[in-house]
Amino acid sequence: MNKFPNLLEFIENLSTSDPLKLNRADITNIKLYIDSDGCTGVPDFYKEECVKHDFYYRTHHNFSGKLISKEQADLMFMHGIQSKSKFGKFSPMALWRYLGVKLFGSKAWEGNESCH
Repeated sequence: MNKFPNLLEFIENLSTSDPLKLNRADITNIKLYIDSDGCTGVPDFYKEECVKHDFYYRTHHNFSGKLISKEQADLMFMHGIQSKSKFGKFSPMALWRYLGVKLFGSKAWEGNESCH
């Protein structure tokens, strides 16, 4: 049984609501909470960003508890990868992954209704 059945209760127990400042323990807890497999169908480069993106897709919320759109989720995914890449906002990996989820992620997004 999940320790935090309520999404907002779970979010309140994270160290921060800023996705760029989540620590390793937060990522582990998020992964367990949503049963994330990391980077589905691609190599696990930037796995923490994949786990965050899975959270957005499965809950339709950000880490402040606000409802978000698919486009917002995909942009946060890209920005997260850019923040960790030595190429920054010019990261080819960020752009490829963004385009992948933008073009092919609709079914996954629609398959997960909001928790609220």
